[in-house]
Formats: sequence, structure tokens, C-alpha cells
Amino acid sequence: MKLETQRLILRKPIKEDWKEIHELVDKNLIKNFFMPFPYKEKHSKEMINNAIKCWGKNSYEFIIQKKDTKDIIGMTGIKKINKINKTANLFSWIGPKYRRKGYITEAKIKINNFCFDKLKLMKLISEVVTFNKPSNQLQKKMGMTLEGVKRRENLNPFTKKYEDMNLYGLLKEEWKKSK
Repeated sequence: MKLETQRLILRKPIKEDWKEIHELVDKNLIKNFFMPFPYKEKHSKEMINNAIKCWGKNSYEFIIQKKDTKDIIGMTGIKKINKINKTANLFSWIGPKYRRKGYITEAKIKINNFCFDKLKLMKLISEVVTFNKPSNQLQKKMGMTLEGVKRRENLNPFTKKYEDMNLYGLLKEEWKKSK
């Protein structure tokens, strides 16, 4: 399965993607987030293998690829699909040289439509570390509502500190109205 936008292809990962994904991960910023530190090749392999294994069961983790160059620029999708409650958790990340070009916004619009129209979900959830200003701004831009703060929710492996997470939600009717 693949989804397309004007500039992007969102597709299911393949095993070989780990190499490009590994090169994309911002090794300088990773210490601010919740990925292993130091980040090694085995971590990229595990991420891709897990995305392939869980595809369509409890997640859809898409590779983001530029249409014109076929370069892999990041990943986006949903995890923790709850079929009873019709909810899922959104995620996205992009390589440093592709930031601030509208790629994540473009990809998230397509993912939201996929979730609400094809999967018939009722609500999308996004958790963002409180200090990540660009990501918090993006959630608001996408029409998400700040529903609360999960205090000391995630351990940062680099700093060994627990970080607060902003919890955002987007209902299907809110998304349809905002489009």
C-alpha cells in the first residue's frame, strides 16, 4: 500500500530502508527525544523490522519519500490502533535537511485522511514532549486540541530525566470541519 501527495509517496517500509533511515536520524538531536543513545545501526534495523511486522495489525508506519528524487526523508503514520475505541496514536519525524519545507504537514494531512476515511477511526492522538516547540506548533496547526499534560511520562535515555508530554487529540468531525 502507498499513499501519494503532490510531492510525496508514503509507503510501507522494506528491510533495506534501514540504511537510509539510519543516515537520516539526527544524531545531534536524538538525545532530546526518546530513542536509544548512542543510536546504532541495530536500532534502525529493529525500527524497520518492527514496522514491517506490525503493519496493518496495530500500526501503519510509512516511509516518507520524495516523488521527484525518491529520497527517503522520514517516517510518519499511526501506532497503537485501538479497534474498539477507534483511536490511534500519530507520529512523524523527518531528517534535518528536510525540515521547515512543509513535508510533514503534507504527509500528516494524507495520514489523517487515511485514518478517518479508510480506517474509519474516530479520534487521533498525538503525544509531544513539552519542549519540542516546532512539533507542538504543528499539532495546533493540524487542528489538534491540547487535552492535557502527562507529567514525567517518558524517560529520556540520554539525560536520564523524565519528561512531560503534551497530549493532543483530534476528533473526526473536527478534522472534517477544518479541511
